[in-house]
Amino acid sequence: MSKVTLLVLGNLTGGTDSLYQVREKLVGIDGSFDEHVDAAIYTGSINPEYDRLELTPEDECQRLESLLGGLAADVPVYIVPGEHYEQGTTASVLRHDEYAPASSLDDAYIDEFSQLQYVPLDDIEEVGSLPITQNPALLEDEGILLMHSFLPELYDYYRDSDGPVYVSGSGFHGRIDGNSLNTMFTTLGLGPGADAVEGGFYLIDVDSTGITNVQFEGVDAKDIGRCEWHADRGRLQTSSRIGCPFCRDQEAYFEELLRESAAKQRQAGERTRMTELIGSLLEEDVLNERQQSEIREYALGLTTAENVFGGQALGGRKNSSSETRNPSDVVDKRYLFASSELGFDSGDLYAYYSRHNVLRKRDTSAADLPEPEDKDQRELDQIAYYQLPQGEWLLFPNSEDVSAVWERIVSHVADGTFYDARVGTEWTRLARGNQSHAILVAVPNYFDFDDVRRVYNRLRQIEGVPVYKLSFKPLLYSMYGIDSRNYKQFGLPRATRYSTDDF
Repeated sequence: MSKVTLLVLGNLTGGTDSLYQVREKLVGIDGSFDEHVDAAIYTGSINPEYDRLELTPEDECQRLESLLGGLAADVPVYIVPGEHYEQGTTASVLRHDEYAPASSLDDAYIDEFSQLQYVPLDDIEEVGSLPITQNPALLEDEGILLMHSFLPELYDYYRDSDGPVYVSGSGFHGRIDGNSLNTMFTTLGLGPGADAVEGGFYLIDVDSTGITNVQFEGVDAKDIGRCEWHADRGRLQTSSRIGCPFCRDQEAYFEELLRESAAKQRQAGERTRMTELIGSLLEEDVLNERQQSEIREYALGLTTAENVFGGQALGGRKNSSSETRNPSDVVDKRYLFASSELGFDSGDLYAYYSRHNVLRKRDTSAADLPEPEDKDQRELDQIAYYQLPQGEWLLFPNSEDVSAVWERIVSHVADGTFYDARVGTEWTRLARGNQSHAILVAVPNYFDFDDVRRVYNRLRQIEGVPVYKLSFKPLLYSMYGIDSRNYKQFGLPRATRYSTDDF
């Protein structure tokens, strides 16, 4: 059983001087770096100074490399992008806002670092022999889920896990419980012109069973204490300046408890009702009598549990007993999306790339462009290459088969065979005057012809799919409004990019 020892850092304010204070505690008398440390993990921000300068992602990456470059000379340093990526990271766990995204937001950062090891959202790297990723959908029986974001749902979910480890930054509370670690500020200046700093870092041993040993080291140890009032939140380190976040803000404590409880209900496929959330917390006997009264009062100020603590189950799956909606019964939406029906999120979709070895947008080159039939088709391919490489297989099943075919398509998205799919609802069918509903099965990068072919071959095996009518259309064509009535105006030989004749 292999083990790795990791140096885990939070935000570093004070420039390279702050890193020297960390290294001083890890360098031996002979000046060599601690040989027991295999790698470092930085959970802090791309711009840890929060100076709000108008910097491009490239500028911020260069600043971070300057800050951590000295450490990278000693050991590999793994990073995640921080606050500019906050929405993308959170969305990867809790929601899905975009239909069939072609690639993660990694592209803005992944090529900018030469000394630091960027941990991707749509793939897995390795630290020692353990996998490390930002994507919970890619993590299986062991490894490290590394995020800048701290999410109570994940902290609670992984602390009792039998292998995977969750390491986060964001709030920098400085706490550990089981296999979940939320770092604290590693260095935090005490004020303008002050030489003193406070904060700390962690040394953790990780193997296939999770975290096996923890050592906390304060940069200025006399300023670091521990909160015993909120021991249920884990071993919580506190600093003289920041203190305990829950002693300072009891509503943050209540919110965290409710979010964890709601996540457990979603995981079990249950609807999150506020009264049941409160009831389950009271049964756990975590709150004293005064807090029980105050959390009820806090909950009264919220609208509904679904609005405040909504989101998907952490496993990214709906309750297996839930029924797929019949598109013929839906009149308030243009489309139903398989990923939304399943409670999927961006992280689940990005896992598709690794599962089927699909060519990522950032790895696509001009040589991957499909052979065009004419120059206008080539021009649209080039635009799609830079802007919108997604595409869709178009199915038009008989009206009486739509519901059954849609349910089969959704099941293929659920098991990862297909990336995503959508179906026109009754509203769309009536608005367009169609006889039936169109079902569209997404491919994230239509320049990966092998994946386009794989999806086509599977579609041919699904009962009710009219194989002879299958055609493939880039999303760019749909965005430009290209259809069977006007494709010649665009100089195209047809309204679609591929048909069954191409296979």
